[in-house]
Amino acid sequence: MTLTLDVWGGPETLPCSDCGGRRVFYNGEVSDSSGTVAVFMTWLYDHDDVREVFTDAIFGSRGEAASDDHVTFGSRTGPMPGSDQPMSSLVTGGSMSPDDALTGQKLTRRQALKHPLLPRFWEINDLILNEIPGVLAHLTGHESRPPKTQVPERGDDKQRRPAHGANHAATWNCSTCGDEHDGLATVFGPAAPDAWLIDQRRDRRKGECDGDMCVMPRRKGPFRGFIRGHLRLRVLDSDLDYFIWSVWVELTEADFTLNADRWEDPDRAELLPSPGRLATQLPYEQATLDLRVRLFNREPGVVPLVKLDRDQAHALVAEQREGITLQRVTEINEQLLH
Repeated sequence: MTLTLDVWGGPETLPCSDCGGRRVFYNGEVSDSSGTVAVFMTWLYDHDDVREVFTDAIFGSRGEAASDDHVTFGSRTGPMPGSDQPMSSLVTGGSMSPDDALTGQKLTRRQALKHPLLPRFWEINDLILNEIPGVLAHLTGHESRPPKTQVPERGDDKQRRPAHGANHAATWNCSTCGDEHDGLATVFGPAAPDAWLIDQRRDRRKGECDGDMCVMPRRKGPFRGFIRGHLRLRVLDSDLDYFIWSVWVELTEADFTLNADRWEDPDRAELLPSPGRLATQLPYEQATLDLRVRLFNREPGVVPLVKLDRDQAHALVAEQREGITLQRVTEINEQLLH
């Protein structure tokens, strides 16, 4: 059903408790043909020239006697590493509001990822970014309203880019361009699973993707869940220990949920390995998509490890089993940096 936005008040300028400056506040409700869908609150911040928008949306029954079903989603929209556009991501809902019957259950990011109302929340988030001129003007720095095609998207349109990582100290001569480069990149990988990168932007709005996890809806059946991991290849003839493919692994709904629930658990590394399928196409002659893997968790803050099942006949499996040379690392750099 089509959603409509009703802004009750704003822009209201309030003091910012973080920096002592000012923040701008909007609130209102979102409705469809059946009535009110959610109440929203949106804050605009500008800290050290970093423009951000935080939105809470409260779902649930209306009326003083029916508030025990309230849930609050939260989002942050603003600059994101690796993107030249502002992007939206989930944050804990209601973090700037008191704990009361109105906000109800304040969903953490992990809880929101599994909640059935997540697609509806992203519709509301996009509606606020589209329909309140002051919000888009704040994000873009333009006083006039930009066209809707410039609304921030939750995704990375770059189909293949180097992931951040260490560089090997040695210089090397590139056979492609003939120039001498100052270091070999030792970590490569895409910002999201291939399925997310090729998906339609409209469909992306029903999911969520960040640097660690990605959730995508299916037309029928359970959601698709992906986790990023490091597939390490030993470098045999160098002081460089490993070359790393930063890849995405698709897990079953049950295994993804288990990993998401334990993501911040100090004992996360004690989880049993999760079987999955590689969800990243790497530059090999044979396809790497759907190769069987196991995801090994490590402590919070450390990227999980990905190990290929060894009974598969594939060059990548052989490289992980036997290791690679520094020349092979150089060839990968030449292939992906040009």
